[in-house]
Amino acid sequence: MRCRTVVGARGGGHDRRVRTGRTDTAYVSGGRWLGFRLWSGHGTPVVLVHGLLDCALGWEPYAQRTSRRLVAVDLPGLGDSDPPRRPRLSAYADDVIEALDQIAVRRFVAVGHSLGGGVAAAMADQAPTRVAGLVLIAPVGFGRVPTARAFEMPGVSHAVRVALPLALGNRIAASTIYRMVVANGAQPDGELLEHVRNSAARRRAGIWAANRAIAEAGDSERAFARRGIDYDGRVEVLWGRADRLVPVGHAEGVRAALPQARITIQDHMGHYPQGECPELLARFLEGALARIEGPRRSTARRPKHAAGA
Repeated sequence: MRCRTVVGARGGGHDRRVRTGRTDTAYVSGGRWLGFRLWSGHGTPVVLVHGLLDCALGWEPYAQRTSRRLVAVDLPGLGDSDPPRRPRLSAYADDVIEALDQIAVRRFVAVGHSLGGGVAAAMADQAPTRVAGLVLIAPVGFGRVPTARAFEMPGVSHAVRVALPLALGNRIAASTIYRMVVANGAQPDGELLEHVRNSAARRRAGIWAANRAIAEAGDSERAFARRGIDYDGRVEVLWGRADRLVPVGHAEGVRAALPQARITIQDHMGHYPQGECPELLARFLEGALARIEGPRRSTARRPKHAAGA
């Protein structure tokens, strides 16, 4: 079913030329490497951070609909990146920021989806002067994610650890998981699905570290919604009302942590707009980035919440 805007953003046009991204790696602490996919273009670099069961390649539909300079990262333990130092959003953010230093990206707009949304928010929390704007798509870290917590339960954890890589390694099973759980019925991109299938077994530890990071981010006393994020830049948020993984009610947690956030909710959209409605996502992102780049009214810096500050 087609996505319909409830609280909408009108985006700008996009470039239809075929763009070829290039892959690269950056060295980070602990003798580890992070993979990137980069597209040259105009404007402030846009750093794209993917979700669980995804990788930098998942941003390809947007890359083909914009002429902006893009840097899509493979999060630690996923895609072509080495494992994280520890399963926490803050640790993922540290690694991404360190990797961006290695490729000479100092100031950027952070765009994050799901797990990547939580990482992008942590980047703004840790390095606010470097983040020119923040765009969050169904981000974790602003409430409890029941699926992630269930997978951490004794008994369930071991069974899923064994079964999930096997399921993702099977084309039919992997496609079904994406369509029914992640993409609200939409068929996943063939190249992305092949990448996930080929890396499922070797990324088992990375998948589980990411799930633990998601679960802990919702339960922690220092969860974003409980303590606030000391970031006063522009924040744009997109959520699907039909999201089965990160409930749209978590938008209230975003509002608590980032009161300046402009929140857009789409009817009939699930958790993965990159695959469900890439044209709509591109329009949203272009509009959000245009607003971030536009003139700002002078505002006083908002202090952190008292609780947990």
